[in-house]
Amino acid sequence: MQLCFYLSLLLPGMLAFSSPTPVDKRAGAPVRSPIPASCTVSDPLPSTAEVPAGATPTASSLKPSDDFYNEHILYSYYLSAPPPDSNASSLVTDCQETCYSYGNHTECQAAWFAYYVQAPPDQGGQVSNYACLNFDAPLEESDSEDAAAGRWINGTVANIAC
Repeated sequence: MQLCFYLSLLLPGMLAFSSPTPVDKRAGAPVRSPIPASCTVSDPLPSTAEVPAGATPTASSLKPSDDFYNEHILYSYYLSAPPPDSNASSLVTDCQETCYSYGNHTECQAAWFAYYVQAPPDQGGQVSNYACLNFDAPLEESDSEDAAAGRWINGTVANIAC
């Protein structure tokens, strides 16, 4: 009975002096939304058709440079198995839409999707079946480097400008 009395005295005081703490909108993964036609989506890396044999590697064998990654990574996910109803193009679209949906639709400016990517040590360090990396700056060809053999396969890069 005394406990109820003390709580009845404390509760109004606690409520009077407490203030709500807003929850950060970006807690957790961005909720994907379609990229509107008013945005431009472009690939800054050379395609296989544009690169002569033996010349600059294609996006299939490139990865973001360590410097670019460390300076510009916003969000990433590394998954061991794709969703059962997915195909390659839907996984790429999901990655790009995740980038577009980050923050206020302009914070994420580049998405990189690839297969067989090694996750960083703070995310387990395992080689994933596929990965999506989102960056706060557009990528240029000079922001990439050769990947280890068998890694970063079928990479797809998109600069997203809205």
